[in-house]
Amino acid sequence: MSDSSKEIDSKKKSKQKKKKDQNQNQNQMDLQEQFIQMQNQIQLLMQNQKSKSKKKSKKKIKQKNQNQNQNQNQNQNQNQNQNQNQNQNQNQNQNQNQIQKITFKEIYSKEKSEKIQISKLYQLPPQEINKFLICELLSNYKAMFQNEENCDFIIYVGKNNQKIPCHKSILNSRSIFFFENHHEKSETEELYLPQFEYEIVKPIISFLYDSEFKFDLNKFEKYFQFAKDFKLISLIIKIEKEVSEQINETNVIPIYFKSIFIESNYISNICEKFIKENMKKIIEENQTGKINNKELKEIIQIIQSTPKESKIDLIWKLSQDWKKKFEKSNKNLIDKEQYIDQIQIKELNNEIQDFYIIIDNIKNNGFIYLNSRTQNNQILPPTQQFQLINEKNKELNQENQQLKQKLKNQDKIIQQKDNKIQKQKNKITKMKKELEIFQTERKVHQDLENYKNQISNLNEKTIEETIKYMKQYQNNEIIQQKGCFILQKFGKENENNQIEIKKFNGIESLINAMNNFPNNEEIQIKSSETLQIFSGGLKKEEKENRKLQAIKISKLNGIKTIINTINNYPNNQIIQEKSISILINIALNSENKIEIRNLKGIKPIIKSMNNFPNNQDIQYKGCWALLNIAVDDENKIEIRNLKGIETIINAMNNFPNNQNIQYKGCRALTSIAFDNKENRIEIRNLNGIEPIIKSMNNFPNNQNIQENGCWALLNIAVDDENKIEIRNLKGIEPIINAMNNFPNNQDIQYYGCRALLVISGDKENKIEIRNLKGIKPIINAMNNFPNNQNIQYKGCRALENIAADKENKIEIRNLKGIETIINAMNNFPNNQNIQKYGKIALEQLQKN
Repeated sequence: MSDSSKEIDSKKKSKQKKKKDQNQNQNQMDLQEQFIQMQNQIQLLMQNQKSKSKKKSKKKIKQKNQNQNQNQNQNQNQNQNQNQNQNQNQNQNQNQNQIQKITFKEIYSKEKSEKIQISKLYQLPPQEINKFLICELLSNYKAMFQNEENCDFIIYVGKNNQKIPCHKSILNSRSIFFFENHHEKSETEELYLPQFEYEIVKPIISFLYDSEFKFDLNKFEKYFQFAKDFKLISLIIKIEKEVSEQINETNVIPIYFKSIFIESNYISNICEKFIKENMKKIIEENQTGKINNKELKEIIQIIQSTPKESKIDLIWKLSQDWKKKFEKSNKNLIDKEQYIDQIQIKELNNEIQDFYIIIDNIKNNGFIYLNSRTQNNQILPPTQQFQLINEKNKELNQENQQLKQKLKNQDKIIQQKDNKIQKQKNKITKMKKELEIFQTERKVHQDLENYKNQISNLNEKTIEETIKYMKQYQNNEIIQQKGCFILQKFGKENENNQIEIKKFNGIESLINAMNNFPNNEEIQIKSSETLQIFSGGLKKEEKENRKLQAIKISKLNGIKTIINTINNYPNNQIIQEKSISILINIALNSENKIEIRNLKGIKPIIKSMNNFPNNQDIQYKGCWALLNIAVDDENKIEIRNLKGIETIINAMNNFPNNQNIQYKGCRALTSIAFDNKENRIEIRNLNGIEPIIKSMNNFPNNQNIQENGCWALLNIAVDDENKIEIRNLKGIEPIINAMNNFPNNQDIQYYGCRALLVISGDKENKIEIRNLKGIKPIINAMNNFPNNQNIQYKGCRALENIAADKENKIEIRNLKGIETIINAMNNFPNNQNIQKYGKIALEQLQKN
């Protein structure tokens, strides 16, 4: 795979992780909103109760005063009362008209001067009420911050230790840092931050109370650094959005470098995009010298002299160099060697260039350049001068040729070095990219783990508070509905939440909610979905703990509650499917099977399957539930009386291609047919043998269907007429095929031998088994599993039964079946059954 494809794959994976994180964040926010709504409902209830008690006390005081003054001024009071009543009626009519028209802003502005009744407030739409409550809450938080007497925590800022009083509860709720490090009581109840300025910290602490924040753009990196250090996620998002909105041609470069230094990818990405789109304007704006930093001015000048296509790359490189000045790092030795080689090459080129200049001067000005006089200052004849010049020219030409050759050789060396350097650069860039990808993936993984830990702690607290409120307000339908919704969401999310719900007795609260509000469909749906998880136990728990979990639900009268829910909502398919799923798990306990029958819980299961014949989930879960319930003998009779056998057969006939329904249908008929003659006859009369055989033929590679098909035919074939029916429907062949297709599956071999043993009780079936070559798989099963006592025992019995036919005896001898029987007897000398039926089989085979 190429490097580009790897980068694309890594980007896709990172995007998918981000989407998952966003989805998890969104789900968590939805749950927190539900929890806050439930708390607001409780606060409203408490406020209503207080207001009612105050009104009653005021009425009593007014009645006493009126009784004292009635005897003195009866006539005056009557006239005054009449006038007052008229004025009050007029005022009430005016107030009603105003409340219908005004919004929450007008009410909120009048709140301090006039006391508004809650009944008037409720006449507004729900959205306006929520806005009013939020404004009311923020105003209370502002008042808390301004009142220093009630503060329980102090932050000392700057070198002078300027004091900022605040509240621990606000800090813990808004900052992950404070929640992790200061949520428990400490001895000092204070924090020293000398590295931060008072002007920076004070507005940030105020933001934690009222969510209002204004800051100086030139100092945004200081606010961001504080928010990053103390994990103020909401403030980080706010700063990044506001800074990105104020970016222009003048400030984009300083903001860009600051964003890289504080590691804000959001701001740096926006700056890069802005620089690409507005390069010319940025250069024009910054030519005026508005940037005070000299280093940034130099960078702009370099950018102006750079070609258009490489300006963005240059800015990126300069930003990396600028960042490295603030970090301690060593240059790579390869870069140093490259730098030295480039300097040497430049010097060599300068020397060669000088030689060219000398040669040109000699050629053009030979007479002037050479000394035409002798050492005695005598002028040489022209011929001698020309000779000297020619000799000198030859020498220069030779030197010129040598220099050119040297230059070529040097060019080759330079080219080779350049190639090596380029390869090294490519390796380094590749390694850097791989390192960056590894670091980002590692950081994402660490952030995800930290986030999961924070969420689990928050979830535990939310679950505990939710169950607490549900127990405290059992008769409040709204609180119970919200509580069921929260527990259902948390229960489906992960296994740790399920353990917390169990820890705080959330199962009891769910059952109580279902019993107290049987007509609330939402409570019934959410509770049944959650109980479905707990009825089968948790994944981390062992099987014994799962049984205890089912017993716990039954002790809380949960079985009765589930059956009532099924009966109360016969047309709700979700409730039907979830409730039947709960009964599947509960019926694994033997006492619970009897309890389901006593509470008449078998009938609604069969009724649900008959009402929704096209719902595959209900048919599948219904067969499964009847399978578990039918293990009890009396329940088998009850299922037959309620025509449950017909319902199972219809499910298998209606969905012949659904492997799950075929599997559970075969198993249900296996359980119902076991040790009950009337049920076996009922299955035959309802043509229930045929769908079992069809299922085995349709899914020859499904081991579960093959195993349970053999098992079902084995139990049904105990009845003599059923043996004939199985032969007529060609049911012997799929048993033999199953044994041949899965020679290494011990269960299929065991139930296959047992099925052929029972079916061979009929004379014609013995012949059919031989014709279908069914003797060989029995002998193969015994040879393949010599240490399995059950297979050896049933194999001996099957061969003894089949050997009653003369031709079958010959077939068994030819297939070395006698040797197989002897081996079984030798391997298990202490097994009485193997010894008994092995001896009978050998005697049968010796007869003519």
